[in-house]
Amino acid sequence: MKKKILIPIYTGLGDCVFILPVIESLKVIYPNCEIDVVGDNKSGGNELFIFDGRVSNVYNSLPNKKYDILLNFIFGGISLKKLLIFKLKNLSTKIIAHRFIKNDIADKIIFKILFKSTLFFSLVEYNITKHVIYNNLSLLKYLNINENDWEFDPLMDDDLKIKAQEQFVKYNLKSKRYIVIQVGAAMNALTPKKWPIEYWIELIGYLKDEQIILVGSKNEIEYTNQIKAQNVINLCGKSDIISLIGILSEAKCFIGVDSGIDKLVSLLDTPAICLWGPFNLRFYLDTPNKYLVSKYKKCSPCTGLDLLTEKDAFYACKFKLSCMNDIKPIDVYNIYQQNISIRQ
Repeated sequence: MKKKILIPIYTGLGDCVFILPVIESLKVIYPNCEIDVVGDNKSGGNELFIFDGRVSNVYNSLPNKKYDILLNFIFGGISLKKLLIFKLKNLSTKIIAHRFIKNDIADKIIFKILFKSTLFFSLVEYNITKHVIYNNLSLLKYLNINENDWEFDPLMDDDLKIKAQEQFVKYNLKSKRYIVIQVGAAMNALTPKKWPIEYWIELIGYLKDEQIILVGSKNEIEYTNQIKAQNVINLCGKSDIISLIGILSEAKCFIGVDSGIDKLVSLLDTPAICLWGPFNLRFYLDTPNKYLVSKYKKCSPCTGLDLLTEKDAFYACKFKLSCMNDIKPIDVYNIYQQNISIRQ
C-alpha cells in the first residue's frame, strides 16, 4: 500500500535544503510514496517544493488528511502543543520526531509521560556533534531505513531546474557574465553573521569590471541601497525562489555569508564563496565548487541550537564580532581571483 507521509517545514530556506536528502531517501526506498509538505513559506521555503516532482502537495496549514507517517524535525517541525493535537486527531499516524531538551524539568516530564508511553510515537535524540543533515536522516531509522540507504547529498529535482531556467530568461542576463552577491542575512534581522556593509562596498570596488547582481529579501532593500556602484543591479525583493535558482545557476560565482541562499547555491554547479563566523560548521553545506572563508575563532560557535540566539549573540559578543570583521575584502577578492576568475 502506498505510504502517505507528512513533513512540517515551518522554517527558512536553508533548513528546507537540509530536508531534501530525507525526501530523496524516502523516494528511493518507497518510490510510490506520497510526500506532502506543510509550512508558512518563511523565506520562500514552500516555493522550493511546489515544483519539486518528489513532493505531492504543499500546504500552508496542517491538512485534514490521514497520514501513515509524520516526520517532525527539530528545525522546522511543529510545536509540542500542535504535535499533541495532531496525534489526538490521528491516532493511527506514526509520528517520528527529534528530541532535544535543554535543562527544563517540565519538558522532560511531558516527553516521558506523554510520548514514551504512546505506541505510535518515536523519539530520536538530536546529536549536536553531527551535521544537521545526518540528524534529519536519523529519523528514517524508525522506518527501518538503514544508514547505508540514506542519500546524504541534497539534490534538486529536475522539474524545478527546468522551471528555474524558464524564469531566468525574463531577466535578460548573460550566462556566466555576472556575479551574484547576498549582502544581507537572516532577512536583515540582528545577527552576528553579517559582514559590514563597508566591506561589501570595498569588495565590489575590487570587482568593478564585473556585473554584480544583489539578491535577498525585501527586508534587505534599504540596507543594500547603500551600495551605489554603477556595475550593480539590486534584485533584493524582486525575485521569487524559482527565479533566484535560475539566476544562481547561470552565475559566474556566488559570494555571501551563511544564509538560506548560500545553502541553495550548494544544490547547483555554480562556484561559491561563503564567509563564515559565529555558527557551528555542522550547519555548513560543503560542495566541490565552494570555498569557505573563516577565521576559525576560538569563541566560535557562539550561536545555534544549544547556544545563544542570533540576536543575543550579537549583543553579547565581547570581541566586536571579530569572527566576521577580521575577514577582509582583499582576502575574499584573492580567493575569487585564485580559484574562480582564473579558471573562467
